[in-house]
Amino acid sequence: MMTSMASVRLLFVEDDYFTRLAAAEMLHDEGFKVVEAQNGTEAVGLINGPDGFDLLLTDVQMPGPIDGIQVAIHARRRHPGIPVVVASSLPLHAVRLDRLEPRKTFVGKPYRSQALVTTLRHMLQA
Repeated sequence: MMTSMASVRLLFVEDDYFTRLAAAEMLHDEGFKVVEAQNGTEAVGLINGPDGFDLLLTDVQMPGPIDGIQVAIHARRRHPGIPVVVASSLPLHAVRLDRLEPRKTFVGKPYRSQALVTTLRHMLQA
């Protein structure tokens, strides 16, 4: 169990600029070390980089060839067991989470700040 959120490296994948800006700032204020990606292609590049991540928060629907589920699957191949939080304005039943076992969860959008932080912290302790 991690004791400091400042040591938690969070990859946050969100295509909407203003949503990403506001949520990343809130998460940073909560003590997370947030690394942002604006689409799936950028996220995969970061995942393939030399620095690992402790947690992945990704939107499902994004422009381009790689959606959030594909980002999560790629992250799991590179870092088995990484906790994954998938976000979408779609209902849960429309999101293909079954491909992300174990340590995955869903959050609805728009983000509710405290609920999101609580979910992220819970995933780190699971």
